[in-house]
Amino acid sequence: MSLLLVAVAVCAQPAYLDTSLSFEERAADLVSRMTLQEKIDQLGRNTKAVPRLGVERYDFWNEALHGIQNGTGEGTSFPMPLSLSVTWDEEFIRAVASAIADECRGHNQPLDEGGRGRGLTYWCPTINLARHPLWGRTNEAWGEDPLVAGMLSGAFVEGMMGDDAKYLKTVPTIKHYALNNHENQRGSTSSDASEADIRDYYARVYRYVVERTGVPSLMSAYNAVNFTPSSANPFLLTTLLRETFGFTGFVVSDCGAIDNIERQQRWVPTRNTVQRNNFRTRAGKGVRDYVGEDGVVTKPGSVAMALMAGCDMDCNGDIYPKHAGKAVELGLLDEAQINRNVYLSLLSRFRLGEFDPTDAVAYRSADYGFAATVETREHRALAEEAAARSVVLLKNDGGILPLEAKKLKKVVVVGDMADECFLGNYHGKPKLRNRISVFAGIDDYMFAHNRAAEVRLVSAFGPDGALRKEDKPLISAADVVIFVAGDHHDDSSEGKDREALTLTRGQDETIRQVAALNRNTILFLQTSNIVELGGFKDLVPAIFWSSQNGQAQGVGVARQLFGETNPCGKLTFTWYAKESDLPGIRQYGMKEKFLTEERKYPCGGYTYRYFRGRVDYPFGYGLSYTTFAYSNPRFEKTSADANEAVSVSVYVKNTGRRAGSEVVQVYVAYPRGKGLPAKEIKAFAKVDLAPGETKTATMKVDVSDCCF
Repeated sequence: MSLLLVAVAVCAQPAYLDTSLSFEERAADLVSRMTLQEKIDQLGRNTKAVPRLGVERYDFWNEALHGIQNGTGEGTSFPMPLSLSVTWDEEFIRAVASAIADECRGHNQPLDEGGRGRGLTYWCPTINLARHPLWGRTNEAWGEDPLVAGMLSGAFVEGMMGDDAKYLKTVPTIKHYALNNHENQRGSTSSDASEADIRDYYARVYRYVVERTGVPSLMSAYNAVNFTPSSANPFLLTTLLRETFGFTGFVVSDCGAIDNIERQQRWVPTRNTVQRNNFRTRAGKGVRDYVGEDGVVTKPGSVAMALMAGCDMDCNGDIYPKHAGKAVELGLLDEAQINRNVYLSLLSRFRLGEFDPTDAVAYRSADYGFAATVETREHRALAEEAAARSVVLLKNDGGILPLEAKKLKKVVVVGDMADECFLGNYHGKPKLRNRISVFAGIDDYMFAHNRAAEVRLVSAFGPDGALRKEDKPLISAADVVIFVAGDHHDDSSEGKDREALTLTRGQDETIRQVAALNRNTILFLQTSNIVELGGFKDLVPAIFWSSQNGQAQGVGVARQLFGETNPCGKLTFTWYAKESDLPGIRQYGMKEKFLTEERKYPCGGYTYRYFRGRVDYPFGYGLSYTTFAYSNPRFEKTSADANEAVSVSVYVKNTGRRAGSEVVQVYVAYPRGKGLPAKEIKAFAKVDLAPGETKTATMKVDVSDCCF
């Protein structure tokens, strides 16, 4: 009898709790035990609990673009992604993301254990490409090139996922798929491009990340693509994402995007003339069953079409749960489809270890408690290193940099943001003592290395950026002036594109006035993106650039200015000279108009691949305090088929007197032909070199990646 009882007890354990089974088997078993309503309740990002099955309520929405942002927001704030991208350093970016993910685990700990009880699914990173510099969220991007952005953001994804053989540290979510490169009216407009541009440019960065990392989650965009909403777009979500790129995770809409399909987009499914019949209906049903008399989808119809297209979850949280049941009732959607959608999101929770014993998941141990992970000494030091690395030296005439602190008597820091530690989009709330402005960083450095020196701040100005009379003698008498120029959240952000590429608040005029008073004026641009430099570029001997550079931005600038860190940043975007040389922001054809034309294509198109106009600084550019020489380039083979890779190597020597890092870039040039880019980067490597040292940089170019 006792043996029989033991057997019954063992058999009574449901399969979804059996840790000997795969996560896929367990997730499928759990879905099979849910009622239709219980499954519908899992379709929003704030899922309901299922007490009878031991499934707790779960909120999928968390943000960690460059550090934890929502909830209490406590955490280390690292540089914006566009800043991190200029490091071209996958290993370092992976380390930054791993530190952020550690803090996410700290926030996940229960409240009674000192944590914040947050979920472990994070809507980051943004991997849309920096196609147009007016885009309000360019500082969230990883550059303008699909391969470079794919490799760097892929490293971020890997850091967020962790390196455990079984469990994920967090679930990162790449976004916003696809062609989401304008903010103004993004929820009601269509981004239109040829299938070639979609495959070869806009979606290619997603392909790189999916193939490299197996990323478990993706967010669709607000906008339509060729008049089909991104969240109900089978071509994007099924044909490309799952069937071509091999994505196996779950797709969540942008927040409000499902509601927008009917309410703002006013989607007419048959309107797409580029990908015809780019919609899904249930077998036996026609498009007329999903639309009203005006041809616009109904709310149940839009929900059904989005779920069938492959958008598994509604970020808003209420539209799917409210209307999916009605869609089933009307025969527009079947329960088997809902099973597939819910299975994918639940699978991610199994991979996080949520349904396994606590002691089986290393990421749930005391080592990942709140106090052990959030704003630790190690993470503060990493933020300082990141701020020092994430800067590009654009100009250094006469070798004015690096500065020698002991030789300076008077230093003046100028700028209305010089003593403000502005952290950029989606920033968290690091402790005030850890937020170091540019002025504070320079002041601290000078105090540590030359206490006799005077460091002054000028941060108030007259109308249109005019210098105040009382500040002019101070600026004129300084040994060096550091001018800090930047932009605010009101200038560009989510929901707001830039109005122009010029500096705001009269800063260009202030730069001119300061440069006229002191020829030793060094310009530090901490901006969301490029700005037109023509009015002052030739007036200053040195220019640095970074995007918002994290909580330790002042430390980073000081280390660069005084040579503790040798600049090694390279631009991951083109620094166009004039906005007027570019097409309009809503024109998504890479080289020529597609469907409609907002403004002419005066200089050939977008990015270094197609642009033929004036640039201040090209893609891949950046100076150093040392010099490098290349020699003996070699190719492993002179011919290869489409399934092979070609190894490329070159000697790189540090010919200067300082240790430095060089980014070796391999480009492929194409035969002249209609629609082909002039060149494309296909491999890169970062090489660290001591003075006089030579190393071999070896890279591989996949031949299949050179095809159009």
